[in-house]
Amino acid sequence: MNFSSDNVTGVTPQIMAALAGADLVHTIEANEIFVRLPEGVMNALSAGGVGFQRWGNDGQARFVCAFNTDRAAVARTLEIARNAT
Repeated sequence: MNFSSDNVTGVTPQIMAALAGADLVHTIEANEIFVRLPEGVMNALSAGGVGFQRWGNDGQARFVCAFNTDRAAVARTLEIARNAT
């Protein structure tokens, strides 16, 4: 999941609202989002080809943003996550 770093903060509430059980781990200050997700959601995202890193051992995921991210890729990521919950 990548977003323009200029609009990542504006997109985050949309992400959090879409994902049951999601918990924002750190305040967003740059082009990375750290979020705690249920294991089933992370497995579905991995299986769906979504690029992210598992971060630590407590269900955290790290998503890195790009300046040229396609909004369709964001929508697809959210759809995969929603369908996994």
